[in-house]
Amino acid sequence: MQNVFVLLSIVLLCAVSFAQQGPAPAECESQLKQLRTDYANLARFHDANAQLPPTKGDKRVVFLGDTTLAAWDLAKYFPEEKFVNRAIEGQTTAQMLLRFHDDVLQLQPRAVFLGGGMADLEAGISFGQTQDNLAVMMQLAKVNNIRVLIGSLLPVSREADKRISSDRIREFDRWAIAYTKEHGGAYVDFWSLLCDEKMFMPPQFSTDGMHPSEAGYKALVPVLKRKVDEVWAQPLGRATVKGEYRPEP
Repeated sequence: MQNVFVLLSIVLLCAVSFAQQGPAPAECESQLKQLRTDYANLARFHDANAQLPPTKGDKRVVFLGDTTLAAWDLAKYFPEEKFVNRAIEGQTTAQMLLRFHDDVLQLQPRAVFLGGGMADLEAGISFGQTQDNLAVMMQLAKVNNIRVLIGSLLPVSREADKRISSDRIREFDRWAIAYTKEHGGAYVDFWSLLCDEKMFMPPQFSTDGMHPSEAGYKALVPVLKRKVDEVWAQPLGRATVKGEYRPEP
């Protein structure tokens, strides 16, 4: 069902473009073809994953998410960290879940950051489905001895709030707080850093009312760095092939 939501969203976008500009742009045709043949876009990072060197015990963190995360130049803001960005623009949590094996587990990180959910809201996907997808990813990480961080959704501008309700965003964040508290993991509160006194994203932090500007990304750096450091300080056991428990060094 989520596949249908995403496909219909792109079809509608192309239809609007056709009505306003004539024939559908090549970008829409390419997106539709990609969804038909590779819904999760597993091909996007296939080559990059193959070229990624072994971890060798490094504190690798894989970032999985949608547009906001995909546009974040992690190497620029965190040059000393072993951060690997595997976010894709506009991806729903259903697509992220399908990529979890190839783009997270296969890379053998010691932690994963989940930054999805906003694309689900835009596509009209039910909140329950979004919760289930993220919960499964968190459990997959847990059984593979991978620490989990989940990022809050970001606030939107007053204008963008007409398309994506701030109430829905806060509902997601309340769930993420409760879930990580009950099941383990670190909740990263980006929302509080980018909202004004009226709970909207101010212009200086955004390029379009929804996605961060460079100033917005800079504001998020300290809290992410602090949360990652806190995660490394948490004990985590690692199971051997025989199921025995062996503490990490």
